[in-house]
Amino acid sequence: MTTPTYTYDAALGSLKDKIRALIRDTDSNAWILSNEEILFYAELEGNVSDGTNIYRQAARCAQEAATELGRQASLGGVIKATEQFDMMSKRAAELLARASLSGLAPYAGGISQSDKQGVEIDADRTRPAFTRDKFEDSSVGHRSLTDISA
Repeated sequence: MTTPTYTYDAALGSLKDKIRALIRDTDSNAWILSNEEILFYAELEGNVSDGTNIYRQAARCAQEAATELGRQASLGGVIKATEQFDMMSKRAAELLARASLSGLAPYAGGISQSDKQGVEIDADRTRPAFTRDKFEDSSVGHRSLTDISA
């Protein structure tokens, strides 16, 4: 069995350190989750290498840390463990809320020529009910406003 490791670098050079900072598990005298646990829970929530789901990953770690603190409190731990459990549960909820907002961006289609062409050649795309030229009568031709008033 491998011995768990507990490290933190305030320079935040790794995903593990960033998650530790987000969940406030940075006290070297009172670690809650091991490095291996953090990386395991982070991997369950998304791609560990690119960190795109860091708030969701941190929320999962905070939930697991809250579970561990709750277990410690139920085993006769001091009141401090219960307070830590409450704090970590609230932190997990905050991080989940932030995760739901993370990575969202508005999309305006049809801005670039390649985007428009990509949409037009998509065989699975539902075709519009009308088009720009739907009501033009090619036999009549185009008339200007001056032609109509005359």
